[in-house]
Amino acid sequence: MKIMTGAKMPMMCDTVIPQEFVSISNGMACFTSSIVKEGDNRRKKGEDLKFGNPVLQRGRLLSAADVGLVASLGIPEIEVYKKLRVGYFSTGNELRSPGQELDDGCIYDSNRYTISAMLSRLPVDIIDFGVAADNPRILDTVFKNAASKVDLIITSGGVSVGESDFTKQVMKSLGSVEFWKIAMRPGRPMAVGTIKKT
Repeated sequence: MKIMTGAKMPMMCDTVIPQEFVSISNGMACFTSSIVKEGDNRRKKGEDLKFGNPVLQRGRLLSAADVGLVASLGIPEIEVYKKLRVGYFSTGNELRSPGQELDDGCIYDSNRYTISAMLSRLPVDIIDFGVAADNPRILDTVFKNAASKVDLIITSGGVSVGESDFTKQVMKSLGSVEFWKIAMRPGRPMAVGTIKKT
């Protein structure tokens, strides 16, 4: 009896012989018995999934194979979490983009590019909000714009106690600062807070 690859096994059959090992003679299928054993080339129920077990665990990052598995079960759609939207920007009047000429006292904005490269390796949507000047009003505008478009904002600069460090105070004016500073050097100045739901 002929069967297509992946098709349901006909009743009363238990073994499949690949057609390249079979020849037809006088309407009969001929093959060498030594190349096949009973039960060869078949998949039994429960080999991929045991009855009652979950198909996929909650919170799993779906792979192409996972999508194929769901489709093979005849499930047309599943509930998933929305992709996290992450925005980022640097602050500082002294920052210049790579390729620009450096004036006295200026440095290249390396942190923003590092953050971008790190985020691009994650399953998130990212938005680059550029560089914000050390000005409370400008920072306020950038934070509000970012908070309206993303779920998480990452900033670089302006969270210490210098004359031009306004990030923490702007965050506090727009929402709350949950904590400030961590036990690490270098890198101790760090602020984490919320602006509405961001």
